[in-house]
Amino acid sequence: MAIISLLLQGGVAFSQTSMESSTEVGLQNLSAFKMPHANWNIVGKVIFGMDEKQMKVEKGNGILFHPAKQNNQDNLLTTKYFGDLELEFDFLLSAHSHLNVYLQGRYGIDLWDSWSKENAKAGTSGGIYQGGTSVPSFRSPGVSVCRAPGLWQHVQIYFQAPKFTGGKKITDAKFVKVVYNDMVIHQDIILPTQNSFQGIFKDESATGPILFTTSNNIGIRNIRVSPFGSDKDMAMASVPKRRRPAPRPILLNPTNETIVQRCFIKYNGEKRTFCASVGDPSGIHYALDMSQAEILNVWKGGFIDATTMWDDRGVIQLAEPTGSKIEMDAKPTFALLNNLEKEWPDSIDHSQNFSFKGYSLNEKGQPLFKYVFNGTLIEDNIVPENEQFLTRTLLANTGEQTDKLWFLLGHGQQIEQIGRDLFSINNGQFYIKIHPGESRNVHTRKGKNGDELIAQAVPAQNKLRLVYSIIW
Repeated sequence: MAIISLLLQGGVAFSQTSMESSTEVGLQNLSAFKMPHANWNIVGKVIFGMDEKQMKVEKGNGILFHPAKQNNQDNLLTTKYFGDLELEFDFLLSAHSHLNVYLQGRYGIDLWDSWSKENAKAGTSGGIYQGGTSVPSFRSPGVSVCRAPGLWQHVQIYFQAPKFTGGKKITDAKFVKVVYNDMVIHQDIILPTQNSFQGIFKDESATGPILFTTSNNIGIRNIRVSPFGSDKDMAMASVPKRRRPAPRPILLNPTNETIVQRCFIKYNGEKRTFCASVGDPSGIHYALDMSQAEILNVWKGGFIDATTMWDDRGVIQLAEPTGSKIEMDAKPTFALLNNLEKEWPDSIDHSQNFSFKGYSLNEKGQPLFKYVFNGTLIEDNIVPENEQFLTRTLLANTGEQTDKLWFLLGHGQQIEQIGRDLFSINNGQFYIKIHPGESRNVHTRKGKNGDELIAQAVPAQNKLRLVYSIIW
């Protein structure tokens, strides 16, 4: 089908294949929005840190940006009106910030920084306003998938508009499905009345604009709108994306102690066969390729769907994370570098003095992985902290060539240093925080496939030690 490009007044480009395909709202300027408030701007880059003081904004286009304005809720309305639709976009929240999104300017979803335990006491991001005229009823998600402040997040909203015949409403509006950071957080939520608490209309209608409203530091990009509402659309939206090969899925979730599950992991389209998925009762989990000492995935929420490990004689053998997952841009954790110009290897050559030596468990069931690399024993301890992130401690025996031993902390398309010890990895996908005094010779450098954050360990009681946290 031919691609049609529509250029709206002011140079905002929408490209689409037909009314059945998606339309991306170009953000070269603000002409896709009706009388935008002066606090809404188009910029080329936005970086927030983990507190309100860390912020960097660069000129350009492609990102909607709103700076914090105390007690000033600024609306941003699309010029186009929509009925049934699928809306998706990326968004960036600073610490303690809120972004409200209203379909048709009436039916609201609350996106806010509920990452910290203190903030989460008030509920979790992704809640739905279910009507009311002064203080609306509010439905929170059953699971928290909010990322740390300053990291890009993604939401998809499948919305069914109310239907009218002869001016009389015959079908209520409905959030058919809401997907937040790849997790379904709402399905089939009926909206019997609009929410006029912050919405801009006092009545219901078959169509309306998309409304973004905030008073905080916010970034939005990659806004895409698709027509939605056919029977096929409804059927697809009502089925969770995760594949369920058996009528009764086998779900593993740790309760009192850590689970270490040997398994296969699907990573970057291929099956890794020498892996362990490690689940903690705190809801912070990870998967490790033990043949390469690589962390493949980190996630929060549910642990794994192990159905294919037992169903049909376990032919497929994949452990599938059931929480909100981040797939790491994995490479071997350690390498010998004669100089900083030497490329980081894509994989460990097992013929060159590398071997996996198993793992031991502490009293909580948490594993300590052990490797021998070029004659040096390296111990790898990865544990959840504060029910929010993972802290990794690497210990290496001192010996021959350990002065050339380097560790890869992060790898991605772009790495930005946010604070003294905090780095944003892969354009705001996750953070690496290096613990003070627990590393030396920290470098960010250009690799052949992106930026690399590398460091050496510090001497500690006749060993070398490196400690850092993975925060998302």
